[in-house]
Amino acid sequence: MQYLKAFASMLWKIFPHFILIVSGVFLWWYLNGLASSSSKIVDSLAGGIVSGLITALLLFVFAILWRKNIEPWFENLLYQDVCIEGEWSGILIPYLGLEDLDRAAKRAAWRRFQEKLRTERKADRGEPIPSSSVADQSGEKEVSAELILHNDQDSKPEADEKEKHIKIAIGSVPIIVRVELVRVGHKISGRIIEIGGASKVHTYNIGGSFKNLILSGCYETCNRDHIDRGALSLMLTNNGKVLEGFFSSYSDGQHKIVPMQCVLKKKNQLADESNGI
Repeated sequence: MQYLKAFASMLWKIFPHFILIVSGVFLWWYLNGLASSSSKIVDSLAGGIVSGLITALLLFVFAILWRKNIEPWFENLLYQDVCIEGEWSGILIPYLGLEDLDRAAKRAAWRRFQEKLRTERKADRGEPIPSSSVADQSGEKEVSAELILHNDQDSKPEADEKEKHIKIAIGSVPIIVRVELVRVGHKISGRIIEIGGASKVHTYNIGGSFKNLILSGCYETCNRDHIDRGALSLMLTNNGKVLEGFFSSYSDGQHKIVPMQCVLKKKNQLADESNGI
């Protein structure tokens, strides 16, 4: 039943183009009849040229129809993976390369993101917002962590050996991203809106593919005044509710490509705090 509905929808889309093709064929037949009834060679050549141009035009129109309507319909018909099209929202935070610290930073940033969403919902509903909550949203907090390094070759460190302590500050104010995905078969397109970071608010175009639960692709800035572009690789987790992975992002201050952790959830699932992150 679903296939019949899709087929009827496809026929409805190409019906106006079908009328155009029939009109073109009739015009070609009429001009060809005029050329054949004339005894002059020049008229025959002119009729052949016109017929060739009309045929080329019809083939060009058919190629456009095939790429725009028929080919995407076949690709969606054969698609057997998860449907990820729609609007996603989430966070971007720097990647440190230390598993425990990265996990703690990601959870702290996600809690911060959810607090911001709750504050925005209360403001939209006209509910009073405590001043302490507003202060927490405007201020930047950092979670300090201490990394202890020792020589792994020694099973028992000597008593007089000094351990190396490295203090690392984990920022819990994330860069908020909103991603709008459009899917045709396995091909993915859309845009990314980044709120925060060095560019404050910035928009990127995205293109790639989604296969075997992995979304991979490239993004590029829509603003010609910037040079930011990079790659992304995200995996669909938590029963299709979360896209999680990494971005390769351009760093203005360091003038190099740096890795960024990314966590995204669909817009209609942001209220569910049992995210498994």
